[in-house]
Amino acid sequence: MTTVMEASRVLAVHHDEAMERFIAVPLTDIFDHRHLALPAINRVDAPDGRFDQVGQSRTIHLADGGSMVETLTVVSPPGEYGYRISDVRGPLKPLAKEIRGLWTFTPVGAATRVTWRWEVDPALLGRPLMPVFTLMWRGYAAKALRRLADVI
Repeated sequence: MTTVMEASRVLAVHHDEAMERFIAVPLTDIFDHRHLALPAINRVDAPDGRFDQVGQSRTIHLADGGSMVETLTVVSPPGEYGYRISDVRGPLKPLAKEIRGLWTFTPVGAATRVTWRWEVDPALLGRPLMPVFTLMWRGYAAKALRRLADVI
């Protein structure tokens, strides 16, 4: 059964610019923190240039020694940026088989509501842990959205 997690924050950035600025920020600038069992991102191996074409993939290396592959599935400026996480390795592997992520950018007056959504297909061992994982993810997401507000 898929578990859905979502967090939002209004950023003082005009809607027409928000997604473009988001794409330009390195993941290591947004996810430079740990939250309980969820690690920081240490490094990203990505193709040269912008990461903004459907089908592009990059490998995300985590501070706990794990890694995962992120593949873009939706790039629809100015409103949606989606991806699939697969090949999860390390401590998170027993939790998730696959993760579908989506960032949405919605105008709110002169600002933008940024929403980050995860749909997690848990691994067999991860199913009973999803309620706890969801709580941890919400804290991780709140920190990430604060960092995003700082850097864009």
